[in-house]
Amino acid sequence: MLRLGRRRVGLLVVALALAGTACDSENVRGVPGDSPDAPDGYVVYDGFTEGFTVALPDSYIAFGPDELDYDELFAAVPDEVLDGFETQAAQIFSFGGVLVAFDTTGSTDEFVENLNILKLPTTSTPVNLYLSASRTQLESLGAEVISAEVVDHPDGDAIRMEFSAPSIGSTGVNFSVLTDDFDWTVTMSTGIGSELAIDPDVVFASFRIASG
Repeated sequence: MLRLGRRRVGLLVVALALAGTACDSENVRGVPGDSPDAPDGYVVYDGFTEGFTVALPDSYIAFGPDELDYDELFAAVPDEVLDGFETQAAQIFSFGGVLVAFDTTGSTDEFVENLNILKLPTTSTPVNLYLSASRTQLESLGAEVISAEVVDHPDGDAIRMEFSAPSIGSTGVNFSVLTDDFDWTVTMSTGIGSELAIDPDVVFASFRIASG
């Protein structure tokens, strides 16, 4: 995680290391399931080529692996906010990232609120064991796991974890959805001492995965 001069884009990646490498997006076919209408202030991002949809605040700017447009980025946010972003985004996409997004208004003076979604080949791990392993991984990064639970999602078994990681100046919420083919992880983070402007439960409720 890179620290920036004035603010930083801290793209925290949370996923089981045993999940392997990224998959080819062309392996995913089908139309994402019905996603609830986006609530006021949110818009639906259609990641069709990767097989998902999700609602994000309209203050967010979002990019898939083949969509990173730095002209658009620099027009939306100050240059210093993007210092180091290209490297971090490239690392996430190489690790299985299918979406990187952040708040163009910035949530604090020190940290730019952001979201990333990973799609990794399934570990075929039972959800309770996945929850335990994910918690252990976060704690190994120096994070405090505030809460961790199995939750409902229409597309598969799912977990929700709330965390605080003072060592990297980040706090936030992480969701994972386990399907027969892929493990999906949605991580939203902001600066220590701040609350997420994004509503993580609204985002998770809108998240839908292709059926085939």
